[in-house]
Amino acid sequence: MSNKLTSFKEFGRFREQRRNSEIERDIVLAEERVRTIHTNLVNLVHETQQLVNTLGDGAQRELAAAAANNKITDQESLCRLTKI
Repeated sequence: MSNKLTSFKEFGRFREQRRNSEIERDIVLAEERVRTIHTNLVNLVHETQQLVNTLGDGAQRELAAAAANNKITDQESLCRLTKI
C-alpha cells in the first residue's frame, strides 16, 4: 500500500512542475498579446500615414483632427473622410 502513495518530495516536485508550466503558459500568452498590440500599432501608424498623405490643408485636416479626437462618431462621416 505504501508503494502507491506519493511522497512529500515527489509531490513537491509535481507541484513545482505544474507551477513552472503555468508560468510558461502565462509568458506565451503575454508574448502573444504583445505581438497583437504591436501589429495593431503598426497598422494604426500606417493608416494614419495614409490619411495624412491623402488629406490636404484646411477643412480636411480639421475633419481628420475631429475624427482623431473622437468628435466624429458616425460611420458615414468617417467613410467620407477616407474617400477625400
